[in-house]
Amino acid sequence: MKNIFIFFSLFFIFLLRTDVKPSDLGIGDFLTGDELKVQQNFKNTIFSVGNKLNFRGTCTEDVVLFGINVNFSGSSEKDVYIVADTVSVSGNVQGNLRVMARNLEVRNLVVGGNLHIFAPEILVFDSVKVNKIAKIWARNIQIGGSYGSLDIRTKNVIFSKNIDIKNK
Repeated sequence: MKNIFIFFSLFFIFLLRTDVKPSDLGIGDFLTGDELKVQQNFKNTIFSVGNKLNFRGTCTEDVVLFGINVNFSGSSEKDVYIVADTVSVSGNVQGNLRVMARNLEVRNLVVGGNLHIFAPEILVFDSVKVNKIAKIWARNIQIGGSYGSLDIRTKNVIFSKNIDIKNK
C-alpha cells in the first residue's frame, strides 16, 4: 500500500511539472498543471489552466489561458482570451485579443481584430499593432503602438511619441 501511495504521489508531482512537447500530445484541447510550457501546434481550441503558463505554440482555433503568471508569445488564427494576475503578451493574433489581468505588458504583438484589456497597470510598447479597435480600461497606462481606433478609460495615461491612431 505504501508503494502505491508513493507511486501516485510521484505521478501527481510529475503531472504538475509538465513541459508539453509535440511528442506528448495529439491534437489536444485541455492542458492543466502547475507550470506549463507549451510549444505545440494545435488544430482545435486550446484551454489551459495553471499557475505558470508559457504558451509559445500556434493554434488554428481559439486560445483560452487561465493562470497566475501567463506568458503568451505564440500565434492564433482566431481569438485569444487570457485571465491572470500577471500577463505578458507578444506574437500574432489574427482574431480578437481579450485580456483581464492585474499587471499587463504587451510588446511585439500584431492583432488582426479588436483588442479589449481590463487591467489596473498596463505597459504597451511601440511594437504593438492593432488593425481594428482597441478598448482599454486601466488605472495607469503607458502606451505606444499603432491602432485603427483607440478608446482608453483611465486615470493616468502616458502616450509614446510614436503612437499612431488612424480612427477608421
